Amino acid sequence: MLIAFVLFWILLIWGLKEGDLYAKEGAILVFLWLVFLVGLVYFPPGQIICIIGSVILDVVLLMKVLGQDIRVG
Repeated sequence: MLIAFVLFWILLIWGLKEGDLYAKEGAILVFLWLVFLVGLVYFPPGQIICIIGSVILDVVLLMKVLGQDIRVG
């Protein structure tokens, strides 16, 4: 869980710095990340949903920043 949260910020800063993300995209991703964080803190039964949402944001950022699909296998 901690890896997903840290990876989000690393990829976000990297994407904004390299120009792969626009400021509006970054703002929307930060808003969604904050929604998942609030859900994680204030809605304990839905913790897995918040963690999955955070991981999905990481995958989207990874594909956006690297500009290619991720090969599995």
